[in-house]
Amino acid sequence: MKRLSIIANCFSMFAALALLGACGGDKRPDTVYISGTIYTGNPEQPVVEAVGTIKSRIVYVGDADGIVGGTRPTTKLVDLSGKTMYPGFINTNAHSLVDGVDDEAGTQIEASVIEYAKQGWTTIHAHNVNPENVRIMEDLAMQGNLPTRVYNVLNEAGFESLSIYGPGVSPGGLVETRSVLLDLTKPLTKFASTEEVPTIESVLEAALKNHVQLVIQGEGDELDTFLNKAEIAMKDALPDADPRWALLRDGELSAELKGRLLALGIQERSGSQPIQPAAALLDKLEQLTTLPAYIGFREDQIGSIEVGKMADFTIMSGDLLLAEGEDLQAVKPVMTIVGGAQAWPRPEKKLPVFGQ
Repeated sequence: MKRLSIIANCFSMFAALALLGACGGDKRPDTVYISGTIYTGNPEQPVVEAVGTIKSRIVYVGDADGIVGGTRPTTKLVDLSGKTMYPGFINTNAHSLVDGVDDEAGTQIEASVIEYAKQGWTTIHAHNVNPENVRIMEDLAMQGNLPTRVYNVLNEAGFESLSIYGPGVSPGGLVETRSVLLDLTKPLTKFASTEEVPTIESVLEAALKNHVQLVIQGEGDELDTFLNKAEIAMKDALPDADPRWALLRDGELSAELKGRLLALGIQERSGSQPIQPAAALLDKLEQLTTLPAYIGFREDQIGSIEVGKMADFTIMSGDLLLAEGEDLQAVKPVMTIVGGAQAWPRPEKKLPVFGQ
């Protein structure tokens, strides 16, 4: 077992060196996290002793002994002091962050996102977002005033532009917009370019063709009709279509409906998600990490602590996977790291613009 550990550790180091070699410069971590329990979210290496990063990227994941000789005098040591570190938690059903569009929108968005960072969230999926507020979020990110990643689920008014121009990612990658909230109980909004009200069939076709993710609200006959049309549209979709659509639900779904959703690759998602990670964790770490990373098309970038991925970490005062009852509620966020930068507690100076 010791030999296997050494081999695995060496492989991790080789991968890190290969990654850094491509970037040039000093190959040693500028930050090391150590002396706590570190859950990686990677089933092949679920718990480790140390993590090393350079700027926004993870370059080492493994034993504490394996990183000791790979540091430098200026390497920052983050002593976890027995606390627990996880891959950055991802909230897949946050509110829209701001009501309306006005001169105070930027202040409201920044305050809302800071509150999520304070609770340990490194990425939030903001629902029912006014398209005009996307630019404000991007400006906040470029100014260093957006502490978490934001994945926008636009209101229906944003579908037309998304279906024409496709998904968009801000410079630095903090703000991504590729999803639309579709309320099946309301009539579709007419397109400004054509002055025509689109049909469900045309919406499905455009979404699949232009890689727009649909988040659906509805039940009963409206939902049944939508799923019937979705089955036809997906059969006719191009091979590169990867919809990853979702249905927001408030209660439990029938076994039959669950089966239909599964067959179409439509994920069921709770209509509300607590702001505190402890209340949302239930019993599996993947519900806050790898699964929502996949939902947001970022499974290669975030969701687990692996060499080459973004340095997004949630550090808690205790172990959410072992605590129960009152002990679980006593576990609180200690630090939130996004792209290698401290998102919470808020640093005195502005955050850097996070790079890819």
